[in-house]
Amino acid sequence: MKTEMPSEVFQRRMREERERRGISQRDMVQRLADLGHPMAQPAITRIESGKRKVSLDEAVLIAVALDMAPEQLYAPGPTWRDYLVEQAERSPREAAEAWHDEQVHRAESDADNPRRED
Repeated sequence: MKTEMPSEVFQRRMREERERRGISQRDMVQRLADLGHPMAQPAITRIESGKRKVSLDEAVLIAVALDMAPEQLYAPGPTWRDYLVEQAERSPREAAEAWHDEQVHRAESDADNPRRED
């Protein structure tokens, strides 16, 4: 199983949360414009498909437009809530180091145990 990087998690969750909330891409464009950050609809499509990266400023504005905290869009784990609850008692540095260690462990495990595709 390929480990998702935070940018990939962000792209996937942005689309999932936008759709779950019943917000069209056109509505998303309007919400971002209302926040003072105009963005064309094709840019939304490119972000959600992984063809366009977002800046930190854009990530925060997208989260606000979706009425979410930014970390809800990129935090690793089964769900962002689970991750945040699990990390609540750690310092930000400890949480970041734990996340990094988990990613390294997953990558090493994937390399040691490649999946056969028959």
